[in-house]
Amino acid sequence: GTGASGSSDNVVGVHAGIPSPYGISMDDNGYLFVLDSVNQLRLIAPDYVVTTIIPAGTLNYPVDVCVKTNGAGTDVYIADMHNHVVRAYQFAPTAPTPSAAAPTLPAQTWVAGGGVSKEGGPAVGKFANPIGIACDTLTTDIIVTEYSGRYVNRVSSEGRISVFAGDGTGAVLDGIGGAAQVWRPRETSVDAAGNIYWGETDAAVVRKATAAGSVALLAGQLNVQVFLPGLGAAATLGTMIGLDLFGTTLTVLGSSQHMVLTVETSDGNALWVTGSPVGTIDPNTINGAPGTARYQNPIGVAHDSTTGDALVAQQSGTCVSRVSSAGRVNLFAGDAISGTADGLTTAARFMQVMEVAVDSSGASYVSVFNGHTVRAITDVQAKFGATSAQPNVRRFRLLPVVLSDERLSKLDELIVCMWMVRNASAFTEGATQLGISKAKVAAMVLQAFAVKF
Repeated sequence: GTGASGSSDNVVGVHAGIPSPYGISMDDNGYLFVLDSVNQLRLIAPDYVVTTIIPAGTLNYPVDVCVKTNGAGTDVYIADMHNHVVRAYQFAPTAPTPSAAAPTLPAQTWVAGGGVSKEGGPAVGKFANPIGIACDTLTTDIIVTEYSGRYVNRVSSEGRISVFAGDGTGAVLDGIGGAAQVWRPRETSVDAAGNIYWGETDAAVVRKATAAGSVALLAGQLNVQVFLPGLGAAATLGTMIGLDLFGTTLTVLGSSQHMVLTVETSDGNALWVTGSPVGTIDPNTINGAPGTARYQNPIGVAHDSTTGDALVAQQSGTCVSRVSSAGRVNLFAGDAISGTADGLTTAARFMQVMEVAVDSSGASYVSVFNGHTVRAITDVQAKFGATSAQPNVRRFRLLPVVLSDERLSKLDELIVCMWMVRNASAFTEGATQLGISKAKVAAMVLQAFAVKF
């Protein structure tokens, strides 16, 4: 993104306009799918070329996107909230390049929904404000939560809607399928066994449903808007804004309470991990152990599969923090000063971070709503052996050197590493990874600086 509101296409990184991005999801091929505030779906390719694959005019307040990679490409599912539909597309990656040509739009395979909750196929089934969406791990179905309809649904690969939990009544009641009642469900996740989890923010509870459809309270007490640790219904969770599943643990964000919680999926044990001490509200941004670390409006969370750490975006804190399983907080990028700047850890600046995605290598991507950018955060030490463990934040960009796509991507990160860290061991290690001589790397570095990288 350019840092200014606006939309431009088929260009690289900082030359592309991304107006107020928020929802982001990454497929197994390294393509990043981004929803923006002008109702578009943008694609950032592995070589950082940004294109619009669903232009304005189709979507109306799309709030969530999930992707599933298959042999033919990537299935993309969008919760189009104010149109009351879920849209399914199939995207076949074609390695787009910078050009004036219009991007190839993905094929829309089905649209399901349309205003009033109702089961049935694509032409019959209905949604009322679909808000959360996740891919099932055992079937080709997707899971869709309806905020106004008060249902949790399964949607088949053909677009057929089946109620999985709820009867349309705003209540919290355990049961099987339609005998259960749910209260404005929002974010949802599915574990490897097919169990489904969702947060009911207004009710202040987290629910769990087995793959067979048995719905039960996992943790929390109805309408108790403060947090107290405990087991299952003995715990109170307060106002939740987001959740993410890693292994057998749900990480839950208490945005208004400025804290991060965990809930064990096996027994509902809810624990305060870090942030404002229990019983207080202390908005701040401080690193440290669980008793000292603080948050300012945590809003987005994703897990680094290489470490198990949770990456938490702080909306008011304008930063991203890394939280270990033990609850220790390390500021990963940014600080409490709003702005837009690339750099290492606290030298970086963000403007209202929203969502986080993490790829298989541990690199993370952050949507910056008021900054109109998507930012990439790479761990310099993990990738290039540098002595500094500080992560490097940058907007998507490419260097104007002629190399293969694979080497160009690696060289981009290598030069950023050397430029920011200025570490000799990183230089040597990077040259080894690229499979070229240090002299050739040095020449390319000079070329990059000559064009004012």
